[in-house]
Amino acid sequence: MPSSSNQIDALAATAALMERWNRECYQGSATPIDILKSLCEIVEQQTEAYFKTDPDPFDDRHPGRADPNCTLGHVLKMILKNDDFIRSISHTYLSRDQSDLNVITCRVLLNLMPGLEASAVFKDETSSVNKFFRWAEGRNDQLKSYSIGILSYIMECQENASVYKEQNHKLVPILMRQLHSIIDERKKSSSKTNRPFSQFASSSENAGAVVMDTGDIQTNTHGSALPDHVLADSTSKGAGGEFSNSSWQEMEPLYIQSYQIYPVTPEVQQRLILSYLTPMGEYQELLPEVFQNRAMDIVFHYLDYQKNCDVRLGFAAVRYLASLLCHKKFGIEFINNGGLGKFLSVPRPSLAATGLSLSLYYLAFFEDTMERVCMQSTELLTELLNIILWLLECSHQSGRMHAVMFLSNALAFKAVLTIFDEMDGLRKLYNVLSTSQLLNCEAGTEFTDDQMYVFRQGIRHVAFALKKYYESHACIMADTIRQSVVAHHDRDSPSAELSPYKIMKSSVAEDLALLLECMQKKYWKPAVVFRNLNGVELFLKAITLIADMPAYNGKAESVRWLLDTLAVCSVYPQIQLELCKTVDLPDHFPDRLSSPAISIILAMADTDILCDAEVQKSALNIIINLVCAPSDKPPGSSVHRRGRSNSATQSPFLQSLWDAFRQNNGIMVLLKLLGIQAPLTGADAIRALACQALVGLSRSDGMCQIMSKLPLFNNGQLQVLMKEPVLQDKRYEQLKFCKYASQLIEQVCGRPQNLATDTSLEHIRKAEVVAQTKIIYKEKELLQLIHDHLQQKGLDKAAAALQKEANLPVKSCLVVAPPTTSQFFESPVSQHGLQLSSPGAMKPIGTPGTPGSSAGTSLSKSTPISQSSLRFHIKSSPFTSQIYDSPRVSGSAKHLRAKQDIRSLSCNISAKKTTLSAVTDASESMNLDKIITSYFRKQHALCKNPVVTCPPFSLYEPHVCPEPARKNVAPANLTARVLKHQAHQNYGGYDGVAMNRKYKYSRFKPIKTYKDVEKGSLYTCCTFSACEQWLMLGTDSGDLKLYNVQAGEEAETYNCHNSAITHAEPSQHWSSSSRTSLFVHKTGLHWLDDLLSGWLAAVNIVSLGDSTVGSLVDGQLF
Repeated sequence: MPSSSNQIDALAATAALMERWNRECYQGSATPIDILKSLCEIVEQQTEAYFKTDPDPFDDRHPGRADPNCTLGHVLKMILKNDDFIRSISHTYLSRDQSDLNVITCRVLLNLMPGLEASAVFKDETSSVNKFFRWAEGRNDQLKSYSIGILSYIMECQENASVYKEQNHKLVPILMRQLHSIIDERKKSSSKTNRPFSQFASSSENAGAVVMDTGDIQTNTHGSALPDHVLADSTSKGAGGEFSNSSWQEMEPLYIQSYQIYPVTPEVQQRLILSYLTPMGEYQELLPEVFQNRAMDIVFHYLDYQKNCDVRLGFAAVRYLASLLCHKKFGIEFINNGGLGKFLSVPRPSLAATGLSLSLYYLAFFEDTMERVCMQSTELLTELLNIILWLLECSHQSGRMHAVMFLSNALAFKAVLTIFDEMDGLRKLYNVLSTSQLLNCEAGTEFTDDQMYVFRQGIRHVAFALKKYYESHACIMADTIRQSVVAHHDRDSPSAELSPYKIMKSSVAEDLALLLECMQKKYWKPAVVFRNLNGVELFLKAITLIADMPAYNGKAESVRWLLDTLAVCSVYPQIQLELCKTVDLPDHFPDRLSSPAISIILAMADTDILCDAEVQKSALNIIINLVCAPSDKPPGSSVHRRGRSNSATQSPFLQSLWDAFRQNNGIMVLLKLLGIQAPLTGADAIRALACQALVGLSRSDGMCQIMSKLPLFNNGQLQVLMKEPVLQDKRYEQLKFCKYASQLIEQVCGRPQNLATDTSLEHIRKAEVVAQTKIIYKEKELLQLIHDHLQQKGLDKAAAALQKEANLPVKSCLVVAPPTTSQFFESPVSQHGLQLSSPGAMKPIGTPGTPGSSAGTSLSKSTPISQSSLRFHIKSSPFTSQIYDSPRVSGSAKHLRAKQDIRSLSCNISAKKTTLSAVTDASESMNLDKIITSYFRKQHALCKNPVVTCPPFSLYEPHVCPEPARKNVAPANLTARVLKHQAHQNYGGYDGVAMNRKYKYSRFKPIKTYKDVEKGSLYTCCTFSACEQWLMLGTDSGDLKLYNVQAGEEAETYNCHNSAITHAEPSQHWSSSSRTSLFVHKTGLHWLDDLLSGWLAAVNIVSLGDSTVGSLVDGQLF
């Protein structure tokens, strides 16, 4: 950090120069060269001091924004706020044809570019930009280099690059050829010469560093690859003791080096050319120029630190390489030409080593290039990952994030993942998250917006990398389990292992489902390491902190990726136990120091905190892994009749998971998610996952008992949700929801549920009783009843034939046990028994010796039964089961309810013996008429509003009593309805519109249509013949057509008049008719009305004069 005195001196000198420029140059006519030169010296001095602080090399922000305390930022702000000065150096001075002024102006502009918005300053300065292109091709080295440097800032804006596309196409190959010429000249002029006595510095007797030979590369003990003379310079003072090998004052020139643009040396020229080529390397149109001018050889030269000692020049070359690696073709060529080995020669730590992070990330971005990286030798892959792991711990945030993004893509390859685990990479990657300032700051700590953005993006990238890491391990573990299963069943079949050079692609959901079932007794190192690193608490702390922040871009993704990592790890039992514990919250929540881990997961699944469908699904996946964990019950454990496991046989581990979930109101959260409607695109998937979690939770008897009391099951609400999806495009998710909903109903209600039914829990229970009842009856008894019925109807021959063929007994009336007439009259709603007047009143009708024993007497004619204080319940008999379980009754849910009520009547043994003996002694002859009567009576009892007077019942149509009329129902009579409409709205009352519509349709609905086949005339009148078998139609041409009413065909045509026939009336003899031909005029019409007034009331004929179609409407023609 600069001292305050130096900062004040620099600001004072800058202010004095700006005031002098305003006075002498802007308002006067003095030359500005001296003033501009003094400004350049101040800015370059402060720039050098700023870069010595080792800022992030990829940070392109204004220096005052990146480091508010730096002097450079204050100097740039003081200069740039003078608009007249900026206008002069960007336009006025450049337009003058003065070489010295142009050079110093370009130098000033290049120094000010880190603080200028180039796209805005040079937006309308086309002439100035064209001059930069012209000077970039000139012979003045200073003007040329400075112009190229300015163009590098201008071309970073894509809009400017597209505007000056032709100039760039022309300039790029020129500059590449210039780089080749500079490189060739340096190779020729400078054969490798070390300074005197440098060989002694690199010997093993030196105390600074020990040189180790690793092939063609010399590395020191710190892993930095340095050339011999660089090592000699860095260790020359080690023996003296003033500076050691680790002294920053000595190593600073090697790792940062000097930022100078004056004087213009070959290194400065090359650095400025590479800075211009960097934004140009991203464009596909210039890729042929890259291959044609051997850009790869240029990059290889600067990466070879035996030939290039300028680390800042190496950083510029690495940035240019990163822009070229955006193209897959160049990346493949780079790997095939041994470019990865060049990375190993870059010294670490250094500016160029940080620049390697972006190039490595672009290499891993494409799957094809990453496959070729994995095909390299194990030693080379190990060295590359060593660079990545060093970048994870470097001081620059951009280097760490680029390394994390490299791992996000590379960890999907088994070859990289194996070496990463061998080098303890997970711990170093985990440390990037655990050491984040955002997670370790104290309450009340304030960060700038830029700092908050950097911290948030850091957590986001690490979360994604960890997610990819654990998903890759889950894929490998699941593949191992599958191979073991295949090998166990078929040892001869070869097992296909995952290729280490191909990306691992699999269904994460399927892998996790398999691991959840098989991970109970297996050792999974990644999950164990995650637990040892206290990953659950750290992740939940990060989730809580991010979810509590205001909305920002990437917030939902960060939370989702952290939850996805927990979802993969939660298949391991130890992680499941960790999720049931209490975790400490960040200091940002002073009111809550700790919280149960499962409550945080439930909060993410709920929509109150973060309404994002993907976040909710990730949280539900964790919940499913917890509550759907497999039960390790012993063999032969008891199973309830409802089909769910007994909680007593469940392990304490699984019971603890369920208890922790219940104590944090997990059931209510899941039930709430079942009825979710938003977000629309993810609602169906969320409902399916929530229902799956409830299925796993319903294995507990306690949880199942709680759910069975909820309206969701008792009122049929779950079946309503199963009818259709929230979004019609999500049919697959709806099928999954219906699948789990059926399983849930089976678990809670105790029977399988058909997806097509819509019943409540009570209906399901009643149907279960009916389904479990086995109906057995004697077929001869049914035949005997038919025989008796035929005899009662007087069909003696048919009855005798049936008796003979079926081998029935001679007895005509089969006496069966005890159902009484009251059994058939009793309403199914009654559950307290039947009340009879006396034992004598129970004498059955139709028995021998009673007045009601006639053959034609039906049950409906029996004497009504009076009530008594005596109660008893009637026992169900095989006949009653046969009656009430007929196919017609069992097809309705209402009939099921009636049968359940009938079967619920049990015999009361404590009833008085006299009454019970009277019932049992009384025998009654059962006949088919009584069975049919009782069947209809049961149908009538199920009506919603039964009435006493009913129309005749039918065996082929279901009986339904009419619904009661409403209070304000419209009258059935049309005239009354029209009159009432004047006083009441809605067309005379309730259902008035429907009645009017029905009336119109009943009066004017077409029955038959008669068409003129020739279509040459119009029908003008019509009438029926006296026998009503013929229809006569008059036409406008005077013809009378005769049609057969039954066949609808034209029989004859009579030419009666030359003009239209407007009326026809048949005589009593159908062969002749009286015809009248009238012209349509008022006199004729009045005459027609007078003539026909006596019989028009009986004629229901409507004639359409403008149509060739006549319709017979309800006995009329319309």
